[in-house]
Amino acid sequence: MVKVLIVDDSPTARLAITKMLKDDKEIRIVGTASNGREAIEKVKRLKPDIVTLDIEMPVMNGLDALPEIKKACSDCKVIVVSTLTAAGTEATLKACELGADEYITKPKDVFEMMAIKDIVKKRIKALVHSKEEKKSASKLQNKIKTSQPRETQNIEPDHDIRIIGINSSTGGPKVLMSIIPALPKNFPVPIVIAQHMAKNFTKTFAEHLDKKSKVIVKEAEQGERIRDGVVYVSKGGTNMVVTEDKTIHYVNVKTRFRPSGDLLFESIANTYGDMSAGIVLTGMGNDGSQGIVKIKEAGGITIAEDLESATVPTMPKKAIETGKVDYILSPEEIKEFLMSLVKVRQARF
Repeated sequence: MVKVLIVDDSPTARLAITKMLKDDKEIRIVGTASNGREAIEKVKRLKPDIVTLDIEMPVMNGLDALPEIKKACSDCKVIVVSTLTAAGTEATLKACELGADEYITKPKDVFEMMAIKDIVKKRIKALVHSKEEKKSASKLQNKIKTSQPRETQNIEPDHDIRIIGINSSTGGPKVLMSIIPALPKNFPVPIVIAQHMAKNFTKTFAEHLDKKSKVIVKEAEQGERIRDGVVYVSKGGTNMVVTEDKTIHYVNVKTRFRPSGDLLFESIANTYGDMSAGIVLTGMGNDGSQGIVKIKEAGGITIAEDLESATVPTMPKKAIETGKVDYILSPEEIKEFLMSLVKVRQARF
């Protein structure tokens, strides 16, 4: 049984979330709170599995409460509930930096909330079930690490890499906000990112990353030519590919996940061949696993996030199960790999 605490200063919002979840036999709402201070006290007492957390609240807002909630219950997963305004999006990204595990946008009314209830239930269960999945997934990871001597912390590509593709979903923004700002200004290759995110979030997400980074980070534009040292974030809800003339295009292809990591990876494998690299980070589902195979078949380098560090390990696990992943790395080790590209490029040129 998944125990949920609902935190929102709006009685209407609390009622909407309650209605959304109460008919699910696997979910039990253990309480509600109308501000951050009350939420902290109830988290200490009720020990919920999931906290849905509003940001703008009186007495104590969600951003101030979030670190205290995590301190009071380290196993609690926090889903931020915010508006689609620019301020709401920026606050959501700040919440991800502070430890939020997922976010949902706050619909305008109860009817809109009920329209997305299945998606929200799925995200809640995925976050909780990820604990059990990590236990079984770690056995797979240990087996692979034992059988593959390339699983080392000091990794350098054995050939020239000209593009990096990254695919992520639940928990991805938090990882990307630790990786991208660590890159130096002279980072030598472009990075293209397919982050499963609502279309109204990706522009603000890219701008947020750009402010914190030495490299340029931007939401990719149709027909834009790829440049070294620039990070391109796909528009949410749209499929981005890189074509043979090294430009970005959005394509009208129906896929289960949008933006699709599989499509993006396949396109960079077709365009850059063995000079491509693909990284699958945390998330639900199997997006990226087919694309990883394409990159590997083209002679490129393939990486999956360490299953222990992933907020939800399903996506990297599915990639690993293809047998085409070269390295299983923590976010810190992924940063080391990316930094090694700078050293390799300087040594060769």
